[in-house]
Amino acid sequence: MELDECLLSTPCLNNGNCTSSNGSFACDCATHWKGNFCQFPSVACDSSPCQNGGTCLHFYSSFTCVCPGGYTGENCEIGISECENDLCFNNGTCIITNGSYVCECTENFQGQNCLEVVNACSSYPCNNNGHCVNLEAGYTCICQLGFDGEKCESGPCKLNPCYNNGTCIHHGLSAFCACMAGFSGENCSQDVDECLYDPCGDNFTCENTLGGYECLSCATSDNCSYQSQNTLCGQHPCQSEGTCIGENSTYSCLCKTGWSGNNCETELDGCRNVSCLNGGTCNSSFGNFSCVCPMGYWGEFCELDVDECEISPCWNNGTCVNLLGGYQCNCSDDFDGDQCETEMNMCVSNPCLHGNCSAIPGSFVCHCQTGWTGSRCGEDLDECEFGMCGLNGTCSNTAGAYSCLCSDGVTGQNCDTDLDECLSGPCLNGGHCINLVNGYNCVCEPGYSGASYIDECALGICNNEASCVNTDGSFLCTCGTGWTGNTCQEDINECVLSGCSNNGTCVNTNGSHICQCTEYFKGSYCEEDIDECKEYKPCKNGGNCTNTKGSFFCTCNSNYTGALCNEDVDECYQNPSRCNNGECHNFYGGFLCSCHTGFTGALCNTGSYFINSILLGD
Repeated sequence: MELDECLLSTPCLNNGNCTSSNGSFACDCATHWKGNFCQFPSVACDSSPCQNGGTCLHFYSSFTCVCPGGYTGENCEIGISECENDLCFNNGTCIITNGSYVCECTENFQGQNCLEVVNACSSYPCNNNGHCVNLEAGYTCICQLGFDGEKCESGPCKLNPCYNNGTCIHHGLSAFCACMAGFSGENCSQDVDECLYDPCGDNFTCENTLGGYECLSCATSDNCSYQSQNTLCGQHPCQSEGTCIGENSTYSCLCKTGWSGNNCETELDGCRNVSCLNGGTCNSSFGNFSCVCPMGYWGEFCELDVDECEISPCWNNGTCVNLLGGYQCNCSDDFDGDQCETEMNMCVSNPCLHGNCSAIPGSFVCHCQTGWTGSRCGEDLDECEFGMCGLNGTCSNTAGAYSCLCSDGVTGQNCDTDLDECLSGPCLNGGHCINLVNGYNCVCEPGYSGASYIDECALGICNNEASCVNTDGSFLCTCGTGWTGNTCQEDINECVLSGCSNNGTCVNTNGSHICQCTEYFKGSYCEEDIDECKEYKPCKNGGNCTNTKGSFFCTCNSNYTGALCNEDVDECYQNPSRCNNGECHNFYGGFLCSCHTGFTGALCNTGSYFINSILLGD
């Protein structure tokens, strides 16, 4: 006679349906239960419901997903649009990527969030020893005396002051006119009267002309025939544009300033008795000199230090210290660079102990590894709070992980696999063994007997970590917080009993609840106001942050504006005549005056006592 195990022992637990077949049985388990005897709660994580790399934590018959950075939603199925948070600064374009974002910066900025200013001065664009100052939108050149133009490319010859086809020669900080034969003066505007030197000799009369002279064969100019100039002067023996004066069969050369010798062939050394200071280089120019000064110095002999701090070169409230031949910017903790133009990457110090760091303006965000939590991933996640070992094991939390000590009759990482005690053949005298949860039962052959004792508590009849007391023929479950019912199987909806403060959203979970707070509050019930000033330091460029309940506001200094003090105030637009005798150039955090010729000072309101000298020939 075939045994019906379903009638003999009722092996299927938790409302499972038993089907007997060929001396064995099978259990068809109710929802949320599994195992040969429907003795284990279903682990919702078995179906891998968390998408995009999310970590699944199970709560007996339900689960929750811990999402990686860039994703949210019950199953981590929703990509977070970081571009909605305005993470790309200085007009950068935010591009959404798979779970993250990329900033496409304008030409003057670079870096993850377009906060790093491209140094336009790195290519040395300023000519003639002009000093380059990097600006928010490009650069500006501060020219040496005697030069101007966008790149200091225009020198003293800009206005071409030489007349009568004279040639303007630019040399150092000076210029002079090289005159054609027959002309002299600082602008070649004076005609040379060659007749003063009697170049025609006896029996001839000299008549001066513009740029030359004529020798006439009689005392008066009436009906006189033309006599050519001295033959030797016709051979042009005078070099360096000297003027030849012929007399009979001889000549002499009238040399231009800076030249000497019989034929004006020797250039005078204007640097012979001149010393340019502070590393300046002396250039000789036809008997005159000019000192080409290194960056940071100026003056006729490079004896004066340039006070670079007058143009406020330090960005983001950096303090400028003038040095001999240069300057130094002392930056605040959040900025770096020669001009404090680069915002510090807070991830450089590796603040995330067990996770990956993502830099955001003025701060950072940690994406924790599995098993870790906290703002810096330094807090161990206690997996035992999520019932990882089920009802048949004791959970021990470890750093970044956990371990399960299983009860008799079960095994597996989470103590969710039943041991088949019948494999050891415990039933004697031909008895038929039926495997049970945490034990077995013997169906004896005729003539043999033996008692079966069923301990319901050993079967894990009480759910959700409730304490079980075995009684004669029954049991008693004492439920933990958040559960009710005969076997503590019913969840209490805490959201009905108490809600979340400050517009937080209450989400009921098995045995508990979760408050999803708005971005301005935190705490188990969203009762704690987040001090944005302390947590995020949102006010840029030295702005003063004031925390309020559920928000904050920034009080900016005079050079910045905007909700976060990250917008530059255009001082030149506010006051077009701010630079009294010059042009106003706005840059991030200040402005710069480029003075007209003859004026100096931070606001071009001081008359310069230096004159752009033009050294010209006699």
